[in-house]
Amino acid sequence: MEDEFTTIRARAEAETKIEDSRFVATAVPVRDRDEAMEAVLELRRKFHNATHNCFAYVITDDDFRVNDDGEPAGSAGRPILGAIQKAGLRGTLVVVTRYFGGTKLGVAGLKRAYGGAASGVLRNAEKLTLFSTETISCTVPHALVGAVIQTASRHGAKVLETRFGEEAHLVLEVRRSAAGTLRAALTDRTSGVARIQPA
Repeated sequence: MEDEFTTIRARAEAETKIEDSRFVATAVPVRDRDEAMEAVLELRRKFHNATHNCFAYVITDDDFRVNDDGEPAGSAGRPILGAIQKAGLRGTLVVVTRYFGGTKLGVAGLKRAYGGAASGVLRNAEKLTLFSTETISCTVPHALVGAVIQTASRHGAKVLETRFGEEAHLVLEVRRSAAGTLRAALTDRTSGVARIQPA
C-alpha cells in the first residue's frame, strides 16, 4: 500500500506580472479540506481588494477541489490543480490572487498565467516527504502493556496515549502500510488477548 507522499514544508509566496495584471501565488501545506478552506478564507481577507482569488487543493489523489472565483470556467482552478499534480504534491493548497491591470488575457492566456503562477510558487517551496498513518486502539490486561509497547516499537509505531483502568488502553500510530502487520503481531504477541480496533 502506498503511504508515502510529498507536500510543502511551509507557506510560500511568489508574485508575477503579466500584461499589467499582478498575480500573487500563495502555497499552503494543509491536512484536510477544513484546513484548506480556512486558509482560502484567510487569504481572501488578506487580498480583499483583489479582482479574483482562485484556488485548487489536493489532499489525496481522490480528494481535491478547484475554484475559478469568477474567471471563465476552467481558466484558473484547473491550471492551478495541474501545477500541484505535476509537482507530485498532496496536502497542498495554492491560491492565485489576481489584480486586474486592464488588459484581457483570453482563456488560453489565463490558463498560462494561473498555471505559471502556481508552478512558480511550488518551485520555490521547500518539499517534505511524509507518511499516511493509522491510529489503532489496543486494550490488554496490565501485565501485557510491556509486550504491546515492545511490539509497537518493533513495527515503527508510536504510543500516543496510555490509559489505565480495569485494563490498559493504548492508542498507537503506525504507517498505514504497516498497520495490518502490527495488528497481526499484537494478536500473536498477546496470544489473542488484545482487543484491537481503529482509534
